[in-house]
Amino acid sequence: MSYMSASTGRIQRDQELFTDIRLTFCKASDEKMKINFVPFIYQEYKTIRQNRMMIFDIYKGVIAEPDPINPSKVNQKYVYVDKQGFNCFSICRTSEILEERINDGSLLRIRQQAKYQLQTLYTEKLGRIHCQEFLLTHDNAGADQKMVGQKQILFSKKLIQDVDWQYL
Repeated sequence: MSYMSASTGRIQRDQELFTDIRLTFCKASDEKMKINFVPFIYQEYKTIRQNRMMIFDIYKGVIAEPDPINPSKVNQKYVYVDKQGFNCFSICRTSEILEERINDGSLLRIRQQAKYQLQTLYTEKLGRIHCQEFLLTHDNAGADQKMVGQKQILFSKKLIQDVDWQYL
């Protein structure tokens, strides 16, 4: 059974349980380039155990191996939880999509790469956003992600006091 199961049951993969999900994508044309992958965040209600960044491989119609995105155990209790019971993550593309055509004898491979930034919001007690930058690569063999950088965005005491955290 794959990650793409449409049933409402659960699947087991590498000793971890994932809720089966059903994804629907709207096709939008981009005159500049056809994107062959879509990164997204998977998490479960009121738990930090299953936070994963996944890449949907449009070319093959499957989800690549998920990578955990949980903060260190020390910081897990400070991850902001919204009113619906989910941790607050955001993902944003931070580069253009680079496309390379590679001729391997009789096979033409198309490799696409782009950088994405994953942001984790912590509670006002810590007052920061943790950012991880990933290089996502997709070709005929599938999709892969590699972390290439990290940074912290620290908030001033005034901002921590004045901001409504549910809107960050």
